[in-house]
Amino acid sequence: MAERQIIVRCAEGKWSAAYSDRPEERFYGTSMDEALDRLKRSADDVENTGNRPESDDKTR
Repeated sequence: MAERQIIVRCAEGKWSAAYSDRPEERFYGTSMDEALDRLKRSADDVENTGNRPESDDKTR
């Protein structure tokens, strides 16, 4: 199994972060740290509750 990586991008001053195995589930922020924090919180939610939160792309 391939190692899971984090993909971080910046376009037009907007940062996004996603896991390489789920690139369609991106979380955004005004800084790289904010985007990574939102991604980590979503992963923590899955681990703690078993529920996968909606990514920012799915809630727009």
